[in-house]
Amino acid sequence: MYGAVKVGSELLGTRSLARDFGFEVEIHLHLDAKATIGMLSRRGAGSLKHVETNQFWLQKFIASSEISLHKVSTDHNLADLLTKYLSGDRILDLSTLIGISRICKSTIYRQ
Repeated sequence: MYGAVKVGSELLGTRSLARDFGFEVEIHLHLDAKATIGMLSRRGAGSLKHVETNQFWLQKFIASSEISLHKVSTDHNLADLLTKYLSGDRILDLSTLIGISRICKSTIYRQ
């Protein structure tokens, strides 16, 4: 949840800057955590415990459709390249998705 709030804040700031230059942009927040999407899609804390209430300001923007949430499937989560230990085949698959076509053989055959 903390990461989504941080990114939401950055996206709103970027949109504000774009408006200053005369551009209108839509904000699409892509997340891989269903729990975070659920928390952001409702109003208030619900039955959650130990969550800082200052993190719920983003719910207002989602409820008003100023920010749209999207679920990222495990197969297409490019963030895994930098956040998880992956097999060589998985590294190759994700690298192909972002346009990296040449990877060192020692990486491809890592077990």
